[in-house]
Amino acid sequence: MSYNALIRPLKNGNEYNSLFPTPKEKKVRLGKGDTHTSIELIIKWALENNHEVKLVATKLQKGSLSETCFAIHDFLYNHFQYEADGEAQLLRSPAYAWKHRYEGIDCKSYSVIASCILLQLGVAHYIRKIKQPAYMPESFTHVYVIVPVNQDSGSLKNGYYTIDGTLKSTREPSYIDKKDFFMDKLEHFGLKGLRSTPESPDNPYNESDPSWLENIAGELSFDGVKDYFNTPISCWGGSAFSGDRANAEQEKIGLYFENVLTKINEAVRAQNMALLSSSFNQFEGILFTALKAYAAKQSEGWNKCTADSIIRMQKTLEFYQKIVHVGLVAWLQKYFEMSIISTKVYRNNVDFERIDPAFFFTYTDPNVTYTSNVQSFKLKSGVSQIPAFEFTPYVEQASANPSSFNAETFLQGLSTVLVSFAGGGTGGTGAIDENGQNIYDQNNQTKTTSNAGSFLLGALAFGGLAIWGFSKLEDKGSKTAKKPVK
Repeated sequence: MSYNALIRPLKNGNEYNSLFPTPKEKKVRLGKGDTHTSIELIIKWALENNHEVKLVATKLQKGSLSETCFAIHDFLYNHFQYEADGEAQLLRSPAYAWKHRYEGIDCKSYSVIASCILLQLGVAHYIRKIKQPAYMPESFTHVYVIVPVNQDSGSLKNGYYTIDGTLKSTREPSYIDKKDFFMDKLEHFGLKGLRSTPESPDNPYNESDPSWLENIAGELSFDGVKDYFNTPISCWGGSAFSGDRANAEQEKIGLYFENVLTKINEAVRAQNMALLSSSFNQFEGILFTALKAYAAKQSEGWNKCTADSIIRMQKTLEFYQKIVHVGLVAWLQKYFEMSIISTKVYRNNVDFERIDPAFFFTYTDPNVTYTSNVQSFKLKSGVSQIPAFEFTPYVEQASANPSSFNAETFLQGLSTVLVSFAGGGTGGTGAIDENGQNIYDQNNQTKTTSNAGSFLLGALAFGGLAIWGFSKLEDKGSKTAKKPVK
């Protein structure tokens, strides 16, 4: 197929004009990154701009998943012209793309729009980037969206639908390698990024550079379990640590660990082993240092009000020690080979109280210390997908009696697919779903995915248009297209 074959006559689409908002002329810096960043920006752009297709999504929703996927593909192919990007890489929001649809968009923007629509409809899906056998096979050169037939688990084993707006056909392009990035249903996604703690060597995230993985944070909230640790606190007279202060600090501790656990999920999803190592060490180091610190503080002798507040902090931290930490270690050991490579010493000095600040009243002189093992992580052979680490109903149930917590029972309850390594191959099997529609592709064989790709140099967003320069991810619409989509 030639590049010209990807150009298509467009429908006028007048019925959609009133359904898109006017793009805002606003400029923001999106940041810098590596080979994964182009896909992360596609995901980030979809999460931040899916509200623009709320009305369009309703119009495209049909009676079945397959019909909805076909309708989305038809909308993309027949209403947005294809145009390969030049050296300046472009990423358009749906409203911006609609306003400039006759000028053309590339596979990345098609994927953004498709993902936005699916998010609004509550349909789980994946952003897939591929290496193609007939064009620059050493690099990832194309990206599109796939929708699993099994919406409950997100597994691709039962087949999936392909939405690739560059192609008239709904059949998946041939590929020799791929990498999938899971997009859960909208209710699990926050639109403004990870609620981050102040920037520090252990926590490189800050509000000016939010994570795109806030969806996991909602499933790690402490709110559902905190009441199990709320012992009555009665204060007479003054107190160094009042009941009201204890309530506030308990919330901060929950949010702090929610953020760290979200980083761990993010690291697993991105296969960033360095971030996984540092985040897991941070979780263990801060948790066990805080436990030792409050134990030391309690021994100093305080009035009943302050002593009760310290006990509440201890019970809160014991939830993370006896349930969350046990479950986290079991989850990591199930999917990764772990090896101790060094140690790191934590201490409850004055700065320790200022983390977030989440650990009020932990300082003692002399300091207590905790030596945490720094672990390396390597994905185990044969792992096809990893579920997100989240607080299941079983976690809340076990919170009333932490000694009853069983790690294996917990692992069996994890069902939200975080990242999938299954797939690979050259197309579908011609399967038919319950509505008589063709399932685009299924039963692909597992392939090993490498980390080839682009180097993001810098990005700006102008009124719904993200522009950046990067060297590789030369996405294109088909395996033989002559003009790559930069």
